[in-house]
Amino acid sequence: MSMRGRRFGLAGLVLLTSASLLRTSISLASASSAPHSKLNLRLSHGAVATAAGDVTSSSIWAFRALAGQDGAALTSLPRPTPPVRFPDGIRVFALSVEIGQTGPQAVLTNASTTIQLLEALNVRLARTDVVLPSRGGALHAGMQVQVVRVRRVVETEVESLEFETLVHYSSDVALGSARVVTPGSTGQAIRAVLVTYRNGQPVDRRLLSYVLLTSPLPRVEIHGASFAAASSVAHSQTGQASWYDCSGMYAAHLSLPLGTVVTVTNLDNGKTVTVIINDRGPYGIADRIIDLCSSAFAQIAPLAQGVARVKISW
Repeated sequence: MSMRGRRFGLAGLVLLTSASLLRTSISLASASSAPHSKLNLRLSHGAVATAAGDVTSSSIWAFRALAGQDGAALTSLPRPTPPVRFPDGIRVFALSVEIGQTGPQAVLTNASTTIQLLEALNVRLARTDVVLPSRGGALHAGMQVQVVRVRRVVETEVESLEFETLVHYSSDVALGSARVVTPGSTGQAIRAVLVTYRNGQPVDRRLLSYVLLTSPLPRVEIHGASFAAASSVAHSQTGQASWYDCSGMYAAHLSLPLGTVVTVTNLDNGKTVTVIINDRGPYGIADRIIDLCSSAFAQIAPLAQGVARVKISW
């Protein structure tokens, strides 16, 4: 829209453009409904005033409605003293502008493109920011211009890995009772995540890396079962057991799945120990069926003995 500022001055200019503001997302009271209301405006940038109060036509400027105490745009209309006069031919647009998380504001400007408007409003754009409808788009009366602040941040997260509970049944435990072989422990991992924020709100998460710090150890319980029930699922193997330098109630077996709970019985003295298979071996020795950690082997025979004749069941 084109108007002659010399004839109307700033007050007249705002009066003529206030009708466009009514059609935007910011409602301004009309002169007929509030004849004594005023519109508080602030010159944002770029206008060059002469001693007589005129504004040069070569500058790009934008007026923003000042916010009241309640945060809403004040629907008032000033009569500047001395009055500011605009030269003939200046095109002025009434717009709605929303920047980041701030609410929409009513703006009057002589800018012709979106980027000129943002420069006049002293809005600094980051490379990732999104301008709607576009940075170089042409302005028209009543349009809405929006700046979406987009930030991408790499965040690290420590993840707790829960352990699973393995339940095994044995006739060595009283029916209806349970024995905890290992209590179980949680593991930890670190994730590096690229988080995208739009106007301060996370909208996307992308995994960049995953580092396992500690693996979770399962909780192992042995529940009592009747002899018939236990024998229907029980497996056994007879041979020699040896030991190697490790700690805990663990053992190595050539083929049993890792995590299998095995009861080892010394056939010479009847002592038993319950272990978990977490390794492979023993290799290359005939009749050697299991390697126990030293602490587990010590439960059924002296370490100095080295080898014991055993039966294993699972």
